[in-house]
Amino acid sequence: SGLQLLDLACGTGAFLDGVKENWPLINVTALDLSPAYLGKARTTLGRRRNVSFLEANAEATGLPDGAFDMIACVYLFHELPPKARDAVAAEIGRLLKPGGTLIQVDTIQYGDQPGLDSLLDGFPKAFHEPYYESYCRQNLETLFDAAGLVRNEPAQLAFLSKITVLMKRQVCAASTARASL
Repeated sequence: SGLQLLDLACGTGAFLDGVKENWPLINVTALDLSPAYLGKARTTLGRRRNVSFLEANAEATGLPDGAFDMIACVYLFHELPPKARDAVAAEIGRLLKPGGTLIQVDTIQYGDQPGLDSLLDGFPKAFHEPYYESYCRQNLETLFDAAGLVRNEPAQLAFLSKITVLMKRQVCAASTARASL
């Protein structure tokens, strides 16, 4: 209770429905750019309490700095052009409280499971995914590090998916005091 979770690009709301099933007291915000997906999320989560909905761009949500303890981002980054990925990562860094957690789930990337790299080659051609190849080659650690997010544990692989948990760096009181001098 009292924890704030943002599902960035919530889609149909299925992920948040599972979260609310297990942690009914958590406060969640379902955010999506698509009014159609947000409408479906409203239907999926309609019986749940402590849920708010926001139609907004993940690059500039309009939400206050440090408003969230946790942010979930499920299968968004491979859909974004590289510049938008940078902006979304920065927005996540802005929205998380110091010590807050990002749970990022997306497809594996080149080298994660070398035997499956050929599947990654064919996916953007078969399913018209124009930004997929650049995502598969992007160094996510560098991307999130620039946004103030660090990974404390190795990513977990689940067949064609990769789950990465990152934390926003804590602000050191001594550094803050020196900066204000």
